[in-house]
Amino acid sequence: MSHLFRFCALVACLAPLGACATDDIPATSAAEDPVTSTLTGTVPANGWVTQTITLTTTSDLSASLDWAQHGDDLNLFLHDAANNMVVYANGTTARPEKVAKTSLPAGTYTFGIKNHGTVATSYTITVTLTPHFTPAYPGDPVPGTVFWGAAVQGNADPGPRHEIPSGHPLAVHRTYWAWTQRTTALVTTASDDIAHHRLPWVSIKPPPAPSWADMGNGVYDAQIDQMLNALKVLPGPVWLTVHHEPEGGGGTNAPDDPGGPAAHIAMNRRVRQRMTALGVHNVALAPVLMSWTFNPASHRNADDWWAPGIYDFFGVDHYEKTEVSLVDATWIKVRQWAAARGADVAVGEWGIHGTDTHAGDLVRAWYDAAITSRNDGGGARVVGLSAFDSNLNSPDGGWELQDAQLTVFNELLGDPRTASIDP
Repeated sequence: MSHLFRFCALVACLAPLGACATDDIPATSAAEDPVTSTLTGTVPANGWVTQTITLTTTSDLSASLDWAQHGDDLNLFLHDAANNMVVYANGTTARPEKVAKTSLPAGTYTFGIKNHGTVATSYTITVTLTPHFTPAYPGDPVPGTVFWGAAVQGNADPGPRHEIPSGHPLAVHRTYWAWTQRTTALVTTASDDIAHHRLPWVSIKPPPAPSWADMGNGVYDAQIDQMLNALKVLPGPVWLTVHHEPEGGGGTNAPDDPGGPAAHIAMNRRVRQRMTALGVHNVALAPVLMSWTFNPASHRNADDWWAPGIYDFFGVDHYEKTEVSLVDATWIKVRQWAAARGADVAVGEWGIHGTDTHAGDLVRAWYDAAITSRNDGGGARVVGLSAFDSNLNSPDGGWELQDAQLTVFNELLGDPRTASIDP
């Protein structure tokens, strides 16, 4: 007996079996965008009809039933393949009847349409199916959105500069900490960020060299655990980077630690192992390299700084010293490289010079390119963009957002495509 016949038998006491009818709508696809379809038919007076839908992936469903005969009262029911009631709407003659359900497993479902009226009527069911989004890591934004934020001069409060003028939270807040602050200011700031609907992206640098090797060898496990346990209890996601831009501080090509890339990887692998051992599920671990590393003139190899099974996504800092597009040849290489390794990309620091309208347009284009990155065929999805809104440590000139850049930046905080967190 088919699932459809079983559904008809279930309602046979209300309508003859022959009153049941079937029709299918297209199945949901693996795409991330909603699929809207329309089911139409006629339901007899005081009778039932049914229509089926097929979901090929876990989906969120909403459906609206409308009908032509104003005096009739139609109700809408949804059953699964085992005849279990999923959701229903059985109000009065008010139109339309609406139902919604999230996280419906893949399978075949049946709509039942009941007419309590004395006249047959045509009906339309508008069904929207959206593949259900399950984050791949803490802070993974909903497809079609991006975390938009900044590092504000000296770990400053972003409220006066960005949130009060825009009326919206800074979606991602980038901050930097010494190892001695791992359970104090780092955690306090991350907690405050979450309370204000910001995603904290914290960077921390371990003790002086040769600390990368020591960290990787377990010498600092107790201190790593202190930090992770303090972050673990926060009521929201945290992005964590352990020693950002390790390839060569101060403009050199010498790694920041004598251990070099292998030791940096070992250190982060150890952090990942401690996260697993402690059951830390709200922290995403990511490196942050320089986009300069992807330029052949750097004579570096990004693969030296990457190993599978450690990181949740790939972070990079990307600057343009003139008033030109940040979506340049180097940025294309970054995205293609990350895509080949199955990693999303987030930008921990970005900056361009310029204060005029053109500079503002470049900021908007940078944002728009991130939004479309999930399906533009150009490489990895971009999940976060954090401006370096600061003049600190900037030998090539400050990167503080000014004039048109600042105006556009704050405007985009209120864009519906800007991701957000709920503490």
